[in-house]
Amino acid sequence: MKLLNLWYSPDPLGADESLLESWLACRSTSRFHFVGGKLELTTHRLVFRPSRIERLLLGKIWRLLCGKIWRAPLNEITVVERSPRNWNLLNGGAHDRLRVTTRDGSSNLFLVDHLEHVMATIVAAQARASATGLVA
Repeated sequence: MKLLNLWYSPDPLGADESLLESWLACRSTSRFHFVGGKLELTTHRLVFRPSRIERLLLGKIWRLLCGKIWRAPLNEITVVERSPRNWNLLNGGAHDRLRVTTRDGSSNLFLVDHLEHVMATIVAAQARASATGLVA
């Protein structure tokens, strides 16, 4: 499992944080591009780690388009919903996608398998974190 993690940009867990679940995913970075990686749900946050293979394929452009790890603390996520397909084949729009909206109003789209399960798992983790006081 650790060898497989070498394919993704590193993002270490905090001392009191644990990984709950992870899914292979693609994140829309613009109307014309998406990047492959891994969407991880921890006890404190939702994280998208882009694949390092993108770096090999795109070189310097990679950092501009998709080189950053996306993170959202669970208490900053306001909406977890299905985004209907828009038929834009260049950013994963041929499928329904996961839309995650944060308190600052920004929305991020992720293409994941088993969308309903992923949404339910994120919402349940938010509720659990809030009930146990892990999230402010």
